[in-house]
Amino acid sequence: TLASSAMFLNTGLMIALILLLPLMGYLSDQIGKTRLMVISTLASILFALPAFHFIHIDGSMHNVFIVMIFFAFLMSASVAPSVSFLPTLFPIQERYTAMAMAIGLGEAVGGTTPLIAHAFVTVTGIQFPQLFS
Repeated sequence: TLASSAMFLNTGLMIALILLLPLMGYLSDQIGKTRLMVISTLASILFALPAFHFIHIDGSMHNVFIVMIFFAFLMSASVAPSVSFLPTLFPIQERYTAMAMAIGLGEAVGGTTPLIAHAFVTVTGIQFPQLFS
């Protein structure tokens, strides 16, 4: 069924992330945190639409899994160094408050993305919501 296939894909993705995060942490030590985060962010921006188009052409579970693993690789390249990078952005006396506010605000704003994408699809009629996310 579709539900069990989705569960299998998500389990595979979590295993990939478990393996990728320490490797990306090591890579960030070698080439630099900022450089790795910038490269992964630019790659995510560059390959987002082609990846969704790849799924749109043939939405097989195999293709979905390929795209998910690809983005897990890019996400881990950004998430792994962020743990040590983000605290350096704030003064020591304000670090915990600033980090909590930044994370909370990011989750509050980012949590509305599906709602906003749905509104854009409804208004424009374009059935490719990834354009708006």
